[in-house]
Amino acid sequence: MLNRRTVILIFTLLALIANTSIVFAQTPDISLKKCKHWNKQIEQLKDRRRAGGTAKQMDNWKKSRRKYQQAFRSNDCADWRDELD
Repeated sequence: MLNRRTVILIFTLLALIANTSIVFAQTPDISLKKCKHWNKQIEQLKDRRRAGGTAKQMDNWKKSRRKYQQAFRSNDCADWRDELD
């Protein structure tokens, strides 16, 4: 027969496995949402720069665009390329 410590360990491991599978199941949807947001921001900032503005605005838009591009790259959003359009 199993002792109390072993039973507690088994239940703890089962709970951790259940929570992990829930987190992994939700992660792709969250990542896709973030990637879509970053992609949209990048496109909007690109359009603003093409339309023109003051030198200060252009620099601010470029900095913001680079920030979103970095987030896009560092989170492997290229993997979602087909779903981003």
